[in-house]
Amino acid sequence: MTVIVEYVILDNFLMDLFIGILVCDILLRKYRYAFISATFGTILALIYPTISLDFQVLYKVLALLCSSMPFITKSRYDWLKSTLIYAIIAFIYNGVISLVLNSTSGFIVNTEGLKVATISTCCIVGYFIIKIFIKFTQNKLLKKDLLKISCSVNGKSIKAVGFVDSGNMAVAGDGKGVIFLDKVISKKIDLKGNEYIVIDTMGGSKLCEIIKIDEVMIYFGKRKHIYKNVNAVKTNQIYDGFQVLLSNNLKEIK
Repeated sequence: MTVIVEYVILDNFLMDLFIGILVCDILLRKYRYAFISATFGTILALIYPTISLDFQVLYKVLALLCSSMPFITKSRYDWLKSTLIYAIIAFIYNGVISLVLNSTSGFIVNTEGLKVATISTCCIVGYFIIKIFIKFTQNKLLKKDLLKISCSVNGKSIKAVGFVDSGNMAVAGDGKGVIFLDKVISKKIDLKGNEYIVIDTMGGSKLCEIIKIDEVMIYFGKRKHIYKNVNAVKTNQIYDGFQVLLSNNLKEIK
């Protein structure tokens, strides 16, 4: 079998990079893990032609484990999940490329490697174009519901951008709604509370401390609404496009 090293590197690195990017987005990991995974995959691909037929199945299992290794954490569950996700995506993507090239004997021969590299490059570029378009559309829709706000704490005014979330149904013991402050705003407010509330999140129920904001001003164009003694929860979240998650259940508008 004639192997062109340049095509092997381009083929496997770009192919593994695209698979790695998808795994990173699913597992919410940074893209550097995709580059590490692609590097592992490329090194193993260069070794592949020297492997005898008796050990090729074992080699492919080893290649899968090595390529998925950058996504593995200390948890056994995460190890199984990351390997399974990587294997499923790799299987589907390999099948799609085999259909496109009408090939069942592998890609790493002659010019087929260049074709795979071209397809993978188009997939990577197309994927990020779609992501940018979706994010742009979301931000455009989100801006309609974004409001300028000002939080007053111990005489200090903190400017921020708020988002009114109709799904925020959290209510404190006084019957008022609860707003949520992102990580940046939370660091600026040095307050302790004496009340706790159970919040249901995607990760399960969580006990959160409620603090009291002296005053919150929400601007609706030229109008402004002033809310006194607002219940707030400090979080470690970084919201996209805003810093404060507002509530429809705020009361005592002055």
